[in-house]
Amino acid sequence: MLDKIAGSLPIHSLAKKSEVFFWLGFWILFAKFFLQSIVIFEIPDEIFRVFLLFGITYLSIRTGLLVLEGECSWMAALGVCLGVLSYFLSGESVLLTTALVITSAYGIDYQKILRCWVLAVSSILVIMMLTYLSAFLLGDSIGLTWTNIGGMSSQRGALLFSHPNYCAVVFFAWAMSVWCLKGMSHFLKITAGFLALIIIIFITGSRTSALSLCAFFGIYFIFHFWESRRIESFERFIPKLLPFLPLILCILTFWISAVWFMSPHFNQKISDLFTGRPAL
Repeated sequence: MLDKIAGSLPIHSLAKKSEVFFWLGFWILFAKFFLQSIVIFEIPDEIFRVFLLFGITYLSIRTGLLVLEGECSWMAALGVCLGVLSYFLSGESVLLTTALVITSAYGIDYQKILRCWVLAVSSILVIMMLTYLSAFLLGDSIGLTWTNIGGMSSQRGALLFSHPNYCAVVFFAWAMSVWCLKGMSHFLKITAGFLALIIIIFITGSRTSALSLCAFFGIYFIFHFWESRRIESFERFIPKLLPFLPLILCILTFWISAVWFMSPHFNQKISDLFTGRPAL
């Protein structure tokens, strides 16, 4: 389905010609994220606001042109509106930028976007790991370490990121993206996944990201098995399940909340599993 959508825009259409606005906005926001999350750069907050402004502007232009050509669905437009509302109410731009990136990416091969992102992030991570390893071999420590988190003494590395969780999330997203690339060999996928788990567990100490990545691998193998077996019942079952998904998640949320507050040790057990620190 995604392949059909990616190739659905005519070559000479206004939406097709405006792809440059997507790439400009995409890479500006990409640069903002990494410059803001890496500790070796001392950049004023005003610069990041400029990056955010230009990134949102270019993506908005692309989205507006898609709307003019009737290539933007009502659901995508609703997502952008909710992102704008969220930004003005909370000051957080994550929902707005995410909605704009997804909406303005319509008609562009998602594998191309994923491949460019993986290549750029891989280059940054390789430089970081080489720097970290060189400093370690020279007997010097580099990157931030955090102690006494949650009232418990611990030491966590962050490579060159500003926080261990930043580092864990980037490796988590990078490994998932590598596994979603088509044409990538199984050896490279396994190597990327194993490397990400090693960094997340032994350097950042983020159990949440490690468990989430393992869960992703499990889901990936399940879907890959169904696809290889061509189980048609699964394709018929999913559309029937989707309308009930919000209700299922709502019931699950209430159940977890009830168990959380009624069992005095449940929250500590969950905290032990995901973080290894005292529950707050």
